[in-house]
Amino acid sequence: MLSMIEVQCPHCGVRGQMMVPPLGALIVGPCPNCTEFVMVFCGRVLPLDKRVLMEGSAEERHAHLMGILTEFLDERVQKVVDQISPEMADGLHEYGIEPDEALPKTEALSDEGDEPVPVSSISQEEFEQFVHDDLPKLDNSVYFKTIFD
Repeated sequence: MLSMIEVQCPHCGVRGQMMVPPLGALIVGPCPNCTEFVMVFCGRVLPLDKRVLMEGSAEERHAHLMGILTEFLDERVQKVVDQISPEMADGLHEYGIEPDEALPKTEALSDEGDEPVPVSSISQEEFEQFVHDDLPKLDNSVYFKTIFD
């Protein structure tokens, strides 16, 4: 079943439905009713200036689209900022990524399942050999199956 969303032209108010676009997609086109330009982004229909898009330079079109997106994102970010409580903000600094050297070495079980086998990272030479020899062959289904089946 196709997923649909309800949309409304910000210029003329006509309502319609469209398939849910891929996440992060920017869809620019004319309203089927009034032919004014709109942009669909994150489930919202945003009004565009048809004159700028049809007659403006590439720089003017870019600036217009970025201005519309910036205004939309600014509203959304402000809503998030307004909802962050002091308690939440205090906890934000506690999360970080540790460098690889700080992570403990993990151990995996051997084929017999009894004795742990230390897991270490591969050497630069092994990495370069993989990139040079094996990586280009992964698209070959026969080679892929010999390694991963």
